[in-house]
Amino acid sequence: MADDPPQDAPAPPGACTACRGTGAVSSNLGGTPHEVPCPWCEGTGTRLPEHDAQTQAPPVEPPPAAA
Repeated sequence: MADDPPQDAPAPPGACTACRGTGAVSSNLGGTPHEVPCPWCEGTGTRLPEHDAQTQAPPVEPPPAAA
């Protein structure tokens, strides 16, 4: 992770501010820190206009059953 910007470095213009353009954030869910795709940019590293990661995602439709 030598290419990661310092923790206090600002994000480049247009980059996701939550992950500073890296596309990943650190999660402590489960008790062990690990990287997960950034929910604010969906792992792209670029800010998604009008995207709110704190809202519930729409339900995913299950695939139709094979006949």
